[in-house]
Amino acid sequence: NSIFSEPLRIEGKCKCGQTGWVGEGASAINFTCHCSICRKASGEPYLPAAGFKPGQVKWINPDRIRYANYPISLMINNFVI
Repeated sequence: NSIFSEPLRIEGKCKCGQTGWVGEGASAINFTCHCSICRKASGEPYLPAAGFKPGQVKWINPDRIRYANYPISLMINNFVI
């Protein structure tokens, strides 16, 4: 048995733990972000990140999610807060 024969699954959650997400399948994009928002959130000089297509993501407690636009970044349009 290989670990690669299992479906890919990655989970994440808000720092407060009240909401989160599950991504299933291969991510559509993987990148390292160096923007000020990601640096502040991680406390590191960069943050490894993965992007999934909408159908690959299941939200945990979606009623607690709030969306906000951050025009300070050209790369980031919405955040889950």
